[in-house]
Amino acid sequence: MKVIYTDLTEDVFKKQEFSNTIKCVATIGVFDGVHLGHKFIIQKVKEQAETLKIFSLVITFDIPPQIILNKHFLGCISNLKDKKKLIATLGIDYLLILKTSKKLLKLTAVEFLDGLSRYFFITKLIVGEGFSFGHNRSATISTLRSLAKKYKFDLEIIKRQKKDGRIISSTFIRKCIRKAAFKTVYKFLDRNYYLSGVVKRGSGLGKKIGFPTANIDFSNYVLPYNGVYIGLAYIKNKYYMAAINIGTKPTVSNEKKITVEAHIISFKKNILDEKIKIIFIKKIRREKKFFSILKLKNAISKDVSYIKKFLSHHKTLLNIAHLF
Repeated sequence: MKVIYTDLTEDVFKKQEFSNTIKCVATIGVFDGVHLGHKFIIQKVKEQAETLKIFSLVITFDIPPQIILNKHFLGCISNLKDKKKLIATLGIDYLLILKTSKKLLKLTAVEFLDGLSRYFFITKLIVGEGFSFGHNRSATISTLRSLAKKYKFDLEIIKRQKKDGRIISSTFIRKCIRKAAFKTVYKFLDRNYYLSGVVKRGSGLGKKIGFPTANIDFSNYVLPYNGVYIGLAYIKNKYYMAAINIGTKPTVSNEKKITVEAHIISFKKNILDEKIKIIFIKKIRREKKFFSILKLKNAISKDVSYIKKFLSHHKTLLNIAHLF
């Protein structure tokens, strides 16, 4: 898969490498999480491109526009690196990643399509029925139908896909992640929910009480509600059992800043500044303020014992390396 990363508003495509002779079947979307509904559309693009014997193209954004437009956005399901990997597994020829900016989001639908048409000849565009684009999302499916005539491409609208009677959407998946409904998330994503980030230096309290933690820079990910979770840590191609804590550490801190910490069970190596993945399996309990460090230590000990017991009876959860 050829990946093109550009700022469409500054016209920085390499003309010697890409020209409008590249015919393609394309789709446009945020594709956060690359869930089953996204996969259905992308697979349609691939199949129809192969039938027409032209290239397949997915157009997406480096960060979801909602981050700029919506202050109440819950967060991302996948980061850009993982989104690229997930789309690549679907056999797409070209992935065009647009730099998300206020300037880009102010382009009209015509300006947006003009920018694309200078470098790609889209013979067919496939989008979901809820698709809209352009400044203030003013261009709807109805607008797109009329623009299809101007830009000479066929348009196919895909109905919203369902799973277990529910419409598959990134919005619904984010809400499920918040509620720690990880089994439902798995069904809609076709994978476990995870986040990846760099391990940063923390206060060191965990190490002092016998449960050292990896403090993870979680960036723009959507987080489950504050609490303790059964998880797995993926470090240098290996999985380890982990107790994940999300919250403000009320027993030892009065700050309101949310942190993500993972006590990686039976792991002794220094991974400061290294990137790791944390996979969420199940919520154990809510975050709680304890009256003493000793009570906190006892609670963590019970959490770790429960996690070991749970994962020893669910060993298939450890066999998920294909997700990465």
